[in-house]
Amino acid sequence: MTLQEFVEFIPALVLIFSRMAGLFILAPVLGGAQVPTIVRVGGALTVSGVLAPFVEYSPAAIPADIIGYTAAVASETLIGLVLGFGATLLFTALQIAGEVIDIQMGFMVANVTDPQTNVAIPLMGQFVYLLAILVFLAVNGHHWLLMAMEASYDLIPLAGVTHRPGFDVHFTQMASDMFVRAVQFGAPVVAALILTEMAMGVVGRAVPQMNIMMLGFSIRIAIGFAVLWFVMATLVELLVVVMDRNHLFADLFRLVRGLGPPP
Repeated sequence: MTLQEFVEFIPALVLIFSRMAGLFILAPVLGGAQVPTIVRVGGALTVSGVLAPFVEYSPAAIPADIIGYTAAVASETLIGLVLGFGATLLFTALQIAGEVIDIQMGFMVANVTDPQTNVAIPLMGQFVYLLAILVFLAVNGHHWLLMAMEASYDLIPLAGVTHRPGFDVHFTQMASDMFVRAVQFGAPVVAALILTEMAMGVVGRAVPQMNIMMLGFSIRIAIGFAVLWFVMATLVELLVVVMDRNHLFADLFRLVRGLGPPP
């Protein structure tokens, strides 16, 4: 590539980087507040540079005016943000499940700071979140995420973002599935703790002399950890299934198609 060709390629390279930067802003593992900004920018630049020679585009489709080009950069960034947000929904579901478990176990007063979002989250929410990160890496989820981004350049040409009717429906479905999965992840522990509360209420009525209020804290924590340990293997298996390429990343591919031109 000559210097003249490289200069002409810079507008397209900026659009490629903008899309990749959006992914590195929100995507789990690749982005988030726990990753230094210089690392995220460097990662986005590196991956963009690797993909750039393979991205097909039409120079005529790239706006020549500053307003149109700014809108194109914003739309490309939006694609990356949508992909990153879609992948983050699963981890948000786990944090919701952990928060519900913490309410039942009595851990709500002992919050920790989530490095991904810089907000305080419950202890169990952080535990299941870190567990999900390990499973995500174990199933090569970060590879699939980058492959989904690479496929987006084929499905959505540079400066060619459109809005297809099915995008809103699918995005809303993914958001609603987040709450369903939160219930699935937290149901065993929450159900056991609710039964424990009922049992303690019966014991409190039968033996008024016993200080159920004080004993209840230790009993709920012990039973909560015991049930969580018992269902841990099932929880990991469920995470593997949900993070499989036929589930989470199939949803991401459908999201990308919803922003591309009709086939």
